[in-house]
Amino acid sequence: MKFGGLRITVADRCEDGEFDGEFADQATAPTDAAETASEHTCESCGAPGRVRLRGDGRQVWMQARCKTCRRFCPAALPRLA
Repeated sequence: MKFGGLRITVADRCEDGEFDGEFADQATAPTDAAETASEHTCESCGAPGRVRLRGDGRQVWMQARCKTCRRFCPAALPRLA
């Protein structure tokens, strides 16, 4: 997740050493739709939501949350090393 939503990277296939851009072209529409849907779906419960800012005073995270989960989420996320 980046910037509160899913990010999908599609690698082009190679057939016999040749670049196959058609594969990436066909994958663009469904991956774009999934990324957009993730920004409007709560990460906790799957209800409709939106990207919201959340932090503990030192760091800020962007997460897709509904109104209910936004109010009842834990105060701080686990710290990344």
